[in-house]
Amino acid sequence: MDFASMHWEEAHALSGEWRFFPREFLSEDRLRSPDFSLEQGLLVKVPAGVDAYVDASGKNLDPQTWGTFVLEFKNLRPPFQNLGLNVRGDTAYRVFALDVERSVPMEMLLSVGKVGTSPDDSIPQVASPVGLWRADGSGHYYLVIHLSGFHYPWGGLWTSPQLGSYELISRRHRILFLSEALAVGAIFAMMMYHFGLFLHRNEDKASLVLSVFSASILFRMLGSSPTIMNVLFPEPSLLIFETVRKFEYGFLGILGACGALFAMATFHLRKLRLLLQCEAMIGVASLIFCLVTPATFYPRFLIPLNAILLVQTSTYLGIVAWALLNKAKGSGYLAVGGLIMACTVVYDVFIGTGLHDSPIFLAPFGIVCLLFSNSQVIADLFASSFRTAQRLSRTLQEEVERKTRNIRTMLDHIPQGVMGIVSPGVADHEYSRHLKVILGADQVAGVSLNELLLDHSLLTADDKSRITAALDSILNEDLINFEFNAVQLVTELVLMIENKPKYLQLDWAPIVNNQGLVEKLQLTLHDYTRMKAVEEQNEKQKNLLVYIQELLLVSGPTFQIFAEATDNLLNDNRRLMTSPSSNTSAVVKALYINMHTLKGSARTLGLNQISAMAHEMEQDYIRIMKNPAQPWQASELLDAHDKLVALVAQYRDIHRSILGREGIGQSGATLGREVLEKLANLLHAFEPLATQLNRMATLKELLTIIETHIFQDVALFFPEVRGAVRGIARDLKRLEPHVAIEAEGFLFSQAAENLLRKIMVHILRNALDHGIETPEERLRQGKPAHGTLTIACAEDPKGLRISFHDDGRGLPLGLLRSRASLYGLPVNARDEELAELVFQSGLSTAATVTEISGRGMGMEAIRLYLREAGGDATLELLSPGKDPNFRAFRLVVHLPSTYYRRLDAVPSSLTALVS
Repeated sequence: MDFASMHWEEAHALSGEWRFFPREFLSEDRLRSPDFSLEQGLLVKVPAGVDAYVDASGKNLDPQTWGTFVLEFKNLRPPFQNLGLNVRGDTAYRVFALDVERSVPMEMLLSVGKVGTSPDDSIPQVASPVGLWRADGSGHYYLVIHLSGFHYPWGGLWTSPQLGSYELISRRHRILFLSEALAVGAIFAMMMYHFGLFLHRNEDKASLVLSVFSASILFRMLGSSPTIMNVLFPEPSLLIFETVRKFEYGFLGILGACGALFAMATFHLRKLRLLLQCEAMIGVASLIFCLVTPATFYPRFLIPLNAILLVQTSTYLGIVAWALLNKAKGSGYLAVGGLIMACTVVYDVFIGTGLHDSPIFLAPFGIVCLLFSNSQVIADLFASSFRTAQRLSRTLQEEVERKTRNIRTMLDHIPQGVMGIVSPGVADHEYSRHLKVILGADQVAGVSLNELLLDHSLLTADDKSRITAALDSILNEDLINFEFNAVQLVTELVLMIENKPKYLQLDWAPIVNNQGLVEKLQLTLHDYTRMKAVEEQNEKQKNLLVYIQELLLVSGPTFQIFAEATDNLLNDNRRLMTSPSSNTSAVVKALYINMHTLKGSARTLGLNQISAMAHEMEQDYIRIMKNPAQPWQASELLDAHDKLVALVAQYRDIHRSILGREGIGQSGATLGREVLEKLANLLHAFEPLATQLNRMATLKELLTIIETHIFQDVALFFPEVRGAVRGIARDLKRLEPHVAIEAEGFLFSQAAENLLRKIMVHILRNALDHGIETPEERLRQGKPAHGTLTIACAEDPKGLRISFHDDGRGLPLGLLRSRASLYGLPVNARDEELAELVFQSGLSTAATVTEISGRGMGMEAIRLYLREAGGDATLELLSPGKDPNFRAFRLVVHLPSTYYRRLDAVPSSLTALVS
């Protein structure tokens, strides 16, 4: 190369014809030997790869080889300045300068990597240093380059060495480094910025894609920039070389995919999702391919990688073109950025081919412009979204203000009390106008809830303390505390305002702030005092209709008899509860028996309200009997007793006033029979005096007339029994049994009828609930579905004998025998002894305890009532049957002679009157 006409103000590319000596590193001695000639080397073109070189036989050289490049300089004479030499290399090389005419040592100008004659001896390096050459000799030089190309598929000088003044070459090198570093820094900043945007706005997928796009470009530029790599890694390293080569080629397939994905995410082209996902997967596959293969291998696939990039770029340009045609927001920025990028690439191609000389490659800045245009698209879209959000915010603020005014208006006119409760349990300044009307308060804001509400209520001090503690645990605490303590907040309250009750319904709702803490409690007060009055009136009317419906199913005389018997039982219970010895187990048992009898009679007649209340009182007595050691006060039971008395009085008032049944039946006669019975007892006391005065006949006639009105034919009483059987069967959901009555020729007194009514409830219930089987069971035993109950009256020496017998399963002797030891009887006790156990307190033959029966008090009550009247109750066992565990029996009731008369003992003149 002749330098006679060269100007050193410019850099000169040392391109053209060079001599290459393959597989030989020429030494200074070899170059100076007389038999050396440049023509001995292969004539090659620079820049080019070794694969383009052919030997003397016309064969291509091995591209991964080593050797020496030599370029001859002529007319490089004084005056000279310091020269600078820059060789861009992606392999290992050493550059020497040899003064051919002077015998000075060969000078090394540059050294990149480690040069060797085998892959194990050489280490490549990505670097582009500047060498200083003081060419002050003869003007005839050899520029010698020792090169090892084992780690690159196409070894050789791919770029032309640059020669010029040292100052010029160094300045160009510094400018190139700064420009690439500036571009890398800008790209890194945009990568971090858009990744930060994505972290704050996870729905912004375009920022994420652009961040990945920037990262791909960043790694690609770092891997392909020898100036930056020379600064970062000045020492040769095979690991560093492999890494930067992987970055350079691996991210090539990611770039186009990221650009296309960014365009799709920006313009919301969902239809291209599948295509772009495939391109992204191909790009990721190419990156993985480069990461797992050595650097000497994957550059052979540079054409497929470029083809992938071309397809991805075409997709990107197609999306941009579509966006331009459809005037999509941001399409202009992408088009401008892409155009600038294309121009810089073309400019750098001109520099690389020698068509233009410049110290700066503009492709990095073109990439920065492309990324900036993409960022501008995101910024423009975000600004548009922000303006939209501002507009919506103003609209929302106006709407909130409008709704606030509406709510304020509602609070001023809504007929409810609404207020907020803030810590420490005081009313907030926002509340409804009607709240003052409800609470009768002049001041609300800042007043404690106790002063406003709780102190005027009927709550106990303990209830108020629980509410106050709950408020302290809820306000300014986590929402879960409200869930835990809400049960302590009352939902109904009765206030005493001006000595008048005011019924309030309370609704508590937590208001939570951004930290999840309960800022305040919204308390809504519903005044339902008027509604309460209406409800109570409606309840009274409803109960009245129920009472009337029940009374209509009972005849007037029957109810009158029931009411009088109930009065007697309730009066007896009050006497027991108020007696000095009321706190004894015997008294409680008597209370229970009377109430059990009353309940049974009410259920029989279908008077369910009386029966239900009596059942509740019966349960109270049972609890007391189960805990005899626990003291109790009769006053605790009197309130419930008085309520039942009031309920019976209400029934009686409806019976008399609404149904107009006063005076119907025998109410007046019944009262007369009681008075006459007392009168007869008094007259019997005067029998000795009448004998002395010879007035015995007169007295007996008077007694006969009175007793005629006292005693009543049994034929008038036993129809009540049939009605009672019918009611009990209905209550037990059983078939009504046939009732056979054999009781002619006898008269009952009023006392006898009252006594029989009390015990008949227990007798009939035992027969239907324990004795007579279900229709299915009777049919399996060959019996008719309907059972039969036989009642017979006969006179014996003890008085009147009334027997009750049903054709059911009989007395469960097996069950009684299993429980005999509990009552002091041996297991082999006689059947008659076992039968006596049914009169024991608490012993029941029922399988389960129900509201109707099963507590073992019925038979005991029968005997107790009879013995108090001078009578008795016994069981008579009949002949044994097939089943030894059961035995037929009859219940025998004995009435004393004062409770009945034989019909034939009444004078014939009065028989018609009795009938």
